[in-house]
Amino acid sequence: DLNFFIAVLAFACLLALWWTFLGIRDIYRSEQRVELRDALQHRPAALDDIQPWMTFDYINVLFHLPKTLLQASLGITDHRYPNITIIRYAHSRYIRSQTLIQQIQNAINQYRSGK
Repeated sequence: DLNFFIAVLAFACLLALWWTFLGIRDIYRSEQRVELRDALQHRPAALDDIQPWMTFDYINVLFHLPKTLLQASLGITDHRYPNITIIRYAHSRYIRSQTLIQQIQNAINQYRSGK
């Protein structure tokens, strides 16, 4: 049936467009990561460097934190920790990523001050 063929073809086109979008998005994010990494090689990481695309593992390495510090400080029980990005974790908790970033910054400050 011609209508079925057209529907399948349209779906395949939409799927191809979606995969293309995801690929372009990942390339853009990779470029952001490279830019940040290059910048951080010339200076120590600052709390303002924390971005929503970063994983908790990336933040742990960037700030030389114990692997479970943020998990314990923020009460994270998600099984994807530490390999989940800030934005994905924030969405799963129905909070803004900036709110979570602020909580992460506070946890790092407390760790640094020895509290």
